[in-house]
Amino acid sequence: MDGALIKNASIGTAQIADVSITNAKIASLDVNKISGNVSNFIQSNWNGKYGSTTINSTGMTVNSGGVITDFMNSGMKLTMAGESIGGIGVQGMTGKPNTYQGLTFWLDGNAEYMAWAARNNGDTSMNPVIQMSWYRSNSAPTGAYAGFNFDDDVIFNQGINVPGISKAKLGFTTKTFNGFNYPYFGDSRLQAGLAYGSGYTYQISGTTYYNLTRVIKALDNLGAVKIPSVINSDGTVKTWFNVTL
Repeated sequence: MDGALIKNASIGTAQIADVSITNAKIASLDVNKISGNVSNFIQSNWNGKYGSTTINSTGMTVNSGGVITDFMNSGMKLTMAGESIGGIGVQGMTGKPNTYQGLTFWLDGNAEYMAWAARNNGDTSMNPVIQMSWYRSNSAPTGAYAGFNFDDDVIFNQGINVPGISKAKLGFTTKTFNGFNYPYFGDSRLQAGLAYGSGYTYQISGTTYYNLTRVIKALDNLGAVKIPSVINSDGTVKTWFNVTL
């Protein structure tokens, strides 16, 4: 049959070599049977039409009007006002095998700071308040300093390593003596450090606690004193230190 005009038809199975359809309504389409430049078809019907979202061979970009978010092969990058701010991504480490990977929060070279912030409990509209932040040496605002800044309570449940070759760790905890609980900082093994209360500071050495405040008050304003450094066998002082308190 060379030609036919069918007004209405119900066809169970059809094999069509070539077809031109002006308007088609397809209830179910097997996408596995689609051939041709599928990626170009998806891009041309998506890019710029759904929240200013574009898709290409390297990832996806979402432009919300103020912030541009790029989803790339290593993670996500944020750009604002034409300036790359930074992002979140997967990163390895020099000198480590390819399987050595971690999650990195990174700041780009022209951005000034990064921060963790929170709204007040129950508030869903206020600007988030910074709780912890990191600033460059030339970008810290008034009241902040270069490096990490903490604007909320902090607790250290483990010892803190210090620079250098020392093996001892700095510890922050509670020491109980004289029937009271005192904040303590010093050696993480709790054998040497300082503890303080509302009016006194204590020097801790092993299991002994010295009232450092009373010692300082007793010595305060004594003026010039002589402290023996060498004592003769007969009990007389041979040499001494001159100290002004």
